[in-house]
Amino acid sequence: MTQHGAKEGARPAIMRPRPVPPLDGLRAFEVAARRLSFTEAAEELLVTQGAVSQRIKALERELGVPLFDRLARGIALTEEGARLALSIRPGLEQIDRAVAQAVRAKGDGPLILSVLPSFATRWLVPRLHRFTRRWPDIHVQVLPEQALADLRSSRVHAAVRFGGGNYPGLSTIAIMGDAVVPVCSPALLGAGSPVRVVDDLMHLPILRDSSTEGDGSGTDWASWLASVGASDLRLPEGQRFDQADLLIEAAASGLGVALARISLIGADLAANRLVRLPFPAVPAPYSYYLVSAHEMKCNPKLVALRDWLLSEAEPISTAATTEGAIVEASD
Repeated sequence: MTQHGAKEGARPAIMRPRPVPPLDGLRAFEVAARRLSFTEAAEELLVTQGAVSQRIKALERELGVPLFDRLARGIALTEEGARLALSIRPGLEQIDRAVAQAVRAKGDGPLILSVLPSFATRWLVPRLHRFTRRWPDIHVQVLPEQALADLRSSRVHAAVRFGGGNYPGLSTIAIMGDAVVPVCSPALLGAGSPVRVVDDLMHLPILRDSSTEGDGSGTDWASWLASVGASDLRLPEGQRFDQADLLIEAAASGLGVALARISLIGADLAANRLVRLPFPAVPAPYSYYLVSAHEMKCNPKLVALRDWLLSEAEPISTAATTEGAIVEASD
């Protein structure tokens, strides 16, 4: 017998590692901890709020500690929850990066491009056949979404965004500028009194894009009025929409006058679904940018798409800085 009565030659006891909690529970907890909201976590994870809550409750049971204090007006991290969130975040980010790099390295799938829904519907998709004609071996998967995906960790290869160009840690290429101009349906314009000066807008129904107000894009009515020297004019409130595509469709259907980006209305003007009112097009402070992770910027598929986007965008960029010129690229 050896010391403590253990038999000679006996194997030492093996400490079994504690099982790691399910990854979906850890991910739900990390997002909720970062946003301090189960509702916003559900939106980011594309699941229901109930699913997020259940996953976090299961994680708390498994760990045996509360991770959140459920308050009357929201949630707050407990001390244990704050420690856990700080500890697991780098690991989850590393897993995401590794998976994304493995998917991108495969290289034989489609080029996944995240774009704003309005840009996809009214600018990109109607032109995409020309890219396919030129590059038949490159398949582009258009992913319409409002939020900018984390391009360093997601399966998305690149994104086109309308913004100020400040995307830290990412490769950013300016694609085209834009401008805004008041438009409406021909029927609406012909049904009432003539519209000759900006004050005449007071007698027309006004449509508004709520998402542009205060976002810095300079594409809202207040910014346009200030640019044309009518900042004191208070237009009727009118109906509101939260997407440019819905706003333009509402204007084309005769619901009112919309302030629209010229990049999105070329086909509607050409088809006489919309007409311009006799006022200036005002260049927007924001532009369209192609955004990607740095390791993707030399990818041959993305380079081909970048060059094609720049060639397609050139007439629109020119129109955005040339008063009265609105163009729609032809085949």
